[in-house]
Amino acid sequence: MKYDKKNNTLYFSVEELEDLNKKNEISKIVSCRSKKNESIFDIADEYWRKGLSLKDLEKDERGLEMIDKLVKKKNSIKEEIEVFFAIRLSREFYDNSDIGFELDNRKITNIKQIKINTLDDVKNITKEYDLTDFIIGKNEKYRKFQLKQYKGECSTGKVFDFIRRKLLHYCNDIGRVNLLLQLQCGSSGKDIMRIDLCFEEIHNKLKELKFKKFVGQILIRYNNQNKSTIIYQVYPSLIISERKR
Repeated sequence: MKYDKKNNTLYFSVEELEDLNKKNEISKIVSCRSKKNESIFDIADEYWRKGLSLKDLEKDERGLEMIDKLVKKKNSIKEEIEVFFAIRLSREFYDNSDIGFELDNRKITNIKQIKINTLDDVKNITKEYDLTDFIIGKNEKYRKFQLKQYKGECSTGKVFDFIRRKLLHYCNDIGRVNLLLQLQCGSSGKDIMRIDLCFEEIHNKLKELKFKKFVGQILIRYNNQNKSTIIYQVYPSLIISERKR
């Protein structure tokens, strides 16, 4: 962990942030309870005492209920979603570069006394509702990102409209911040998502908007049928980057 005083930003290595994320996940699992106030460990112990296989636990309604709770909770906390995708992005496309978060001076009295042991510690000192969700980079070459998840209809027109509305919210100007759109839509066959979009059309439509102040990039990231991760830069240029899984 290191502090960039000039930009008031706290940076973590990918390994440090992954460690905090794992601790957060374990904490959630330990604290999760069924309707009968049972933990996942209580149920696993019950299966062990009865001589049942843990594979049967996957079919137990109590276990499924808790898994559903954990997934819903994970997908509802904005900061944790940002951490998850920041780690994946750094791993996949930025050579395990450091990940940074801009600090909120109103929440800090003495930077030297900051202790980070959990993800909550990070959330408690970083800016909320800021243009920048996270920063990735190294050797003083950093890129700022704003993350948006898209869960709507997977069509070229709908995705473009979503991007246009998000930019319009900021008067078409988010400066040097890169807009990262994570696609969570598509046709599903055997739980594999297939994305059928015309990225060239999205690129051309964005160019027609003729942004005056926005100098960042617009990126669309998605899982390519569990074979690879793809990022399309659709503004200002049209560039595809792919990493095999």
